Amino acid sequence: MRSKCLARQGKTSQALGLARECGPMVEATDSLDLRWHALMSKAEVLRLAGQAEQAQSAVHDAIRAAERKGNLVAARLSREALSPV
Repeated sequence: MRSKCLARQGKTSQALGLARECGPMVEATDSLDLRWHALMSKAEVLRLAGQAEQAQSAVHDAIRAAERKGNLVAARLSREALSPV
């Protein structure tokens, strides 16, 4: 959440650093829902930082986490995030 707030304030380098720090912590847990939330947050930070390709990669990872969990709603939300507005 903090990284998304920083990105929205234009502090992209801080936001990206914080998002990268969270990655290993989230991967260390077996909570696929937590991974999904963290990956979607990371995707938003990357998008706000102008890194669209990396953002899409994070969303694809989030989709895989949601599908492994069987969380169809999260998987659908992630796919919708990939769709152009």
